[in-house]
Amino acid sequence: MALILLASLALLVLASRRLIVIEPRLAVAAEHTRALRRLAIGVAAVLLVGAVVALSVSSRGFTGTFSHGWHTFTSTKSTSNTDPGRLLSADSQNRWVWWKEAAGAFSDRPIGGWGAGSFGVVHLLYRRNTLTVQQPHSVPLQFLAETGIVGALLAIGGFVLIATSAGGLPRRLSRGPERLLAAGLFGGVIAYAAHSLYDWDWDIPAVTLPMLMFLGVLVGARRRSLAGAVAPRPSATARALSLGALTLWLCAFALSAALPSWSASTAASALVKASSGSPSTLRSAESSAKLASDLDPVSDAGLRVEATIAVHLGRLPRARGYLTQAVGPSRPTSRPGSSSPRCTC
Repeated sequence: MALILLASLALLVLASRRLIVIEPRLAVAAEHTRALRRLAIGVAAVLLVGAVVALSVSSRGFTGTFSHGWHTFTSTKSTSNTDPGRLLSADSQNRWVWWKEAAGAFSDRPIGGWGAGSFGVVHLLYRRNTLTVQQPHSVPLQFLAETGIVGALLAIGGFVLIATSAGGLPRRLSRGPERLLAAGLFGGVIAYAAHSLYDWDWDIPAVTLPMLMFLGVLVGARRRSLAGAVAPRPSATARALSLGALTLWLCAFALSAALPSWSASTAASALVKASSGSPSTLRSAESSAKLASDLDPVSDAGLRVEATIAVHLGRLPRARGYLTQAVGPSRPTSRPGSSSPRCTC
């Protein structure tokens, strides 16, 4: 994976440098645009006719092929995320059953939903299998199940309004590199919207943040073009300060995203250590569990491991304190066994 990533980055750098060189000379004349449009329509028609003919002469026939494909798409089975063959399969990778679970959750609480981020627990009420999942693999259905019609209208309606405003920029620009660039950015927005229909893009920052940046650039450029103003070029100092602030913000964002995962892995490692009866290993596990709680204070993983270690050490009152702290509505500032006073109300 590292070699593939490095090779892809190298190819992108070389291609981008070449595109930057030819960009000022890039222009698509009106007659070329019409010819490309006719060519695209012709190719699509040929592919459609070829697909119909191929399905008709197949062993299952035209209708049989569709029936088999639908059965494959809606079937439920255990799959492997590391199998590359799934990318060319008609199997929905269990999406169909998760979509039905999200629809059931929405039908039971259509107004306010079950709460943002709750599908991983809510789907347990509707599943008829042992599959576990955190998102229904469809952003609109996720909004409907978790936030109801109110949250879905706000989220999807806001996206549609911003995308509509952004889509007006390519039409306003004259033919040339800027129009092609704006069309490319808007194409990325459309691709995100289409892909979010059958995947959990909203929960993936690496996918959602670029789309939001595309929208921001398009809407800002369209507003400037409507006002007829030319944006002043910022000074070198302002650019340096902006770059530094953006870098710090991205680092803080990355750290906030990495800490919960780090905490979970530390707690899991501490739990493995706690299976040993060695006093030194138990002390090391206890230290790791405390670190997990410090890394992610809102998680109960570290506290549960600390309770397990306390049971191993025979400290049952302390184990009970850890478990009470883990399931309580609020976390006390003092840890079980510390000398500071605890609230008993």
